[in-house]
Amino acid sequence: MQEEELAQGLVGTEIINQVASEKKLGDFNLKVYNPFKYMLHVSFTPLLAIRDITVDKGPVFWPALGMYASTNADPMRNTDIILSGGLDFLLLYFEKEFNTVPKEKQTLIDQGFGRNKKFNFAAYVENSSTPVDIAAGGLFKFNGSGEYDFKALAKTAWTLPIGNILRNINFSISSIYLASTDYYDENKIEYHPPKEGWTAPRDAYELLELSLAATYSNSHQYGISRYERRGLTIGGRIYSMWDIYEINLLKDYKNQKEEEINSGTNSELTEAQLNDFYKENMINVSQLNLGIITTIEIPRLTPLEIKNGWVLSVPSVIHAEFLNRTGTVLEASVESLLIGNEIQNGFPFLYLFFSRMGLKGGYGFTLDYDTTKVHLPDLRQKKYIADAFAQATFSDRLFMILNTDFLIPTGKLSEVQFNMNLKGEYFIKTNGFKISLNVSAVF
Repeated sequence: MQEEELAQGLVGTEIINQVASEKKLGDFNLKVYNPFKYMLHVSFTPLLAIRDITVDKGPVFWPALGMYASTNADPMRNTDIILSGGLDFLLLYFEKEFNTVPKEKQTLIDQGFGRNKKFNFAAYVENSSTPVDIAAGGLFKFNGSGEYDFKALAKTAWTLPIGNILRNINFSISSIYLASTDYYDENKIEYHPPKEGWTAPRDAYELLELSLAATYSNSHQYGISRYERRGLTIGGRIYSMWDIYEINLLKDYKNQKEEEINSGTNSELTEAQLNDFYKENMINVSQLNLGIITTIEIPRLTPLEIKNGWVLSVPSVIHAEFLNRTGTVLEASVESLLIGNEIQNGFPFLYLFFSRMGLKGGYGFTLDYDTTKVHLPDLRQKKYIADAFAQATFSDRLFMILNTDFLIPTGKLSEVQFNMNLKGEYFIKTNGFKISLNVSAVF
């Protein structure tokens, strides 16, 4: 009986092969692959809108009285287009500080200005059909009083593998343009107060930044839990920042003095001296700098393995940044997962699916400088590193973080990864405290 079934199967296979061999390529209804036709199909997701666009994460979503529209990705998932608009109704960031260092107080003031602009419109495009990934976006936030932020950015990135799939070098070129009624540097708010009303972009605070970055990484998951990672990431970026608002003030001053020199009403400066003055001060309103970032990930500090979803290996991360942020010379931290759990379970009564939860603890310190007293670090100036260190103030802190990853398992919301961090910090030098809650929504 088995031999008869085997024979019938062989006969069937021969018939299929014979039919297939008689078919020619022209007999099939073949069409040229066209990814653009998929862009005609649009889906809408209510109650979420783009709140920010960053070079590293792309669009970041917040709950809003509005929606975002996205084109259906082509089968190769090469192109994504998102349009968004709404009115924020739920702040996903809260912060309260008590007797912290001046840097933290100024940051809190600066963030407060951003929260007041609750209306937002945004567009974002991302394409990976070529060896070089391309992304571009624009965001406009405003309120009824005419205060606004406008951001436009563009980025290209490509990755070169080294040896095996775990090691690679990532290159990127990016540009960011900002126009706002609030000055970008929170330390100089006293000197550059917020502008009122619908200020024209020419009179707003404008900023342009161009950046070239290269990063080597062999970071990868090293265990069952996503908390357990192993590897080294080290990179640097050369960036040029131009304070267009102050550049325009300097140009206006130069033009005024040139008119005075030509008319004979200014005998204090010659035209050559004015040009030298202009070139020297151009460095003061622009910046050319090199920033360095390093991260070391240690998958476990104990020999304990994961048990019943509980992560007991104490994975840790050491992170440091050197001259990578305005107002900070050096920033470093050590962070360890004290205990975590890979929940991977849904809670029907909350209509949420929790991926994982962890309690982290750590120590960090910063060397900050006052940008009103110290020139921004610049490769065009001598001893710029020594000058920044000479004026830097030391502050350190202990912190605890309760981290949770979760999803809302309904429709397109199931594609959104929500990450919540409840953080408490104790500032040793000032005996101050800060508590913050941050929820981010990223595709």
